[in-house]
Amino acid sequence: MVALFARLALSATVCAGLSACVTYQPLDTAFDDAMAAKAKAQLEPGMATIKGSAFLRKPSGSFVTAGGEWVYLIPATPYAEERFKRLFGEGRYNSAVWGNNAPPPDPRFSELMRKLKAHKDGSFRFENVKPGRYFVSSSLTWTPKDEILPHGGAVYDEVTVKGEEETADVVLSGK
Repeated sequence: MVALFARLALSATVCAGLSACVTYQPLDTAFDDAMAAKAKAQLEPGMATIKGSAFLRKPSGSFVTAGGEWVYLIPATPYAEERFKRLFGEGRYNSAVWGNNAPPPDPRFSELMRKLKAHKDGSFRFENVKPGRYFVSSSLTWTPKDEILPHGGAVYDEVTVKGEEETADVVLSGK
């Protein structure tokens, strides 16, 4: 029991110290009215579908799915591109604890995306999508027994819908 409290105290100290140092460098790209209008138009109903699944592989080799987690469909505007570059760098995964950060999003950006909950197996399906380029993102986190800090993080991938009635597939695995 004493060891658990010692770990809790150490974790709280580390988290408090790290959070005190967090500063956000503003994005270079503004989410202006023209970009908001473009994103809004891209989210109007279409006839295509984007389907896929979201999961992460644990170090043990087993998988964790995004079952019950939100999956986001985000028009790939220049603002979204810069945000994802800041959060994910060159990869497709951002750690829940040690990952990159970005300033809070423009409120209009947060409103101009679609979201749905993944099925228990991590699968998802966005229907009535217009052709265009999108980012699809989700978070998968869990806290192992006897640990304080969460494992996992955010995953994303980019998908382009070319045809009006196309079905595009995407796998969110952090790779």
